[in-house]
Amino acid sequence: MSSILWALLWLRCRSVSRATVVLLVVYILLCAVAIMYGWSLINMLSSLDAFALRDTTTDSGEKMAIAEAMARQATLNNVLGLQFLAYLCASVFFLVWIHRAHQNLSAFDMQGLSYSPAWAVGWFFVPILNLFQPYHVAVEIWKASDPRLGNDRHWQTARSSWLIGCWWVLFVLMNVAHGISSKLSDASSAIWGLVISEILGIAAAILAVLLVRAIDSRQEQRSRGLATGDTTSESGRSRGI
Repeated sequence: MSSILWALLWLRCRSVSRATVVLLVVYILLCAVAIMYGWSLINMLSSLDAFALRDTTTDSGEKMAIAEAMARQATLNNVLGLQFLAYLCASVFFLVWIHRAHQNLSAFDMQGLSYSPAWAVGWFFVPILNLFQPYHVAVEIWKASDPRLGNDRHWQTARSSWLIGCWWVLFVLMNVAHGISSKLSDASSAIWGLVISEILGIAAAILAVLLVRAIDSRQEQRSRGLATGDTTSESGRSRGI
């Protein structure tokens, strides 16, 4: 591939990765705000339970607490709406980044790839299989992006990264926690489930940011090697690491 064509392909991928990181950071901030309002709402619901135990219906403090709880709930709903929008946008850009990052592997002329750029994205939408196939896609991108390796099949025996496993486990747990919390009828329990899912979401998003930046860095180093003609196989430079 010519250096000009590769530069254009790389710039496209880099711009998507930057947008993905920005949207993930916005999502993280909105998760933090949701946790703050969720926690305050849990405390207010505990206060309302205390009022209920006093068996009074005319207490002005109870009425004020109910009004404030409703206002906090409305604010939390607004935050969750913005958070969903940020999550949706970040997900779209993340999937576009996955496609282009895997497309770069073809530009590197890597041999023995198990997935295509299209299926690297498609596995996220296949029920049941989307519980583990996206993890393997990320592992393939990580390994095949190693700047120390050549384009032969030696990359398949390279080490993966703890980032990928931790990110994927937290992502799955976040979705499980969110699904459970949405089905709880008790208000306090539902908000507790929401807070837990938000904490998991923050952790998963932070690791996603680190993963995007790490793979970008590996592919950038590899692209520089291609531009200078410095391509190394596993039997070469990497053997001395």
